[in-house]
Amino acid sequence: MPAGLTGLIQYNAVDNSPAATWQVGYTDEYASTVHMILTTGSADGLMDVSLRGGLQHPATDLCSNSLSLQALSDKVTTCETVVVNGVLIRLASYHDEDYGDVTVAVRLLVGGFVSVRVTQGIPIHHYDGTMPPDALARVSRGQHTILGGFPALPAIPLMPLQVAAIAANPALLP
Repeated sequence: MPAGLTGLIQYNAVDNSPAATWQVGYTDEYASTVHMILTTGSADGLMDVSLRGGLQHPATDLCSNSLSLQALSDKVTTCETVVVNGVLIRLASYHDEDYGDVTVAVRLLVGGFVSVRVTQGIPIHHYDGTMPPDALARVSRGQHTILGGFPALPAIPLMPLQVAAIAANPALLP
């Protein structure tokens, strides 16, 4: 964690797990994400680590358009790759109107990928009052949540190669 920042993991309301995991339809595909607020106490950024697996047609090329749309953003039009500890990682940095500066690192896996996204800020969530019938409403547990509403960090908290090193970490693998 960079000096001056604290990491606050956002826990799942249902089972108090740090990972929110979804199965996609009646397939083997799943997505699992952990959100960590990176805060100075008065300004917040975000790090999301996502694991996608069981994909019907997994990407085999880090520079493929399908991987760009699944793991990155339509704002990413270039493909920069780096090797970290022998692992090939795709890196992308861009500016987002809501999140500020963003860096994403993606690592291919058999049947899926790992992505690590770090953002300068967290946009405020605008709840529209509608919920699916099986959704649970809960009160936020504090000011620093993935629901945003606090000032963004003055700069993105991690450099691109630091984000790539997190994606290359074997501890992230299932």
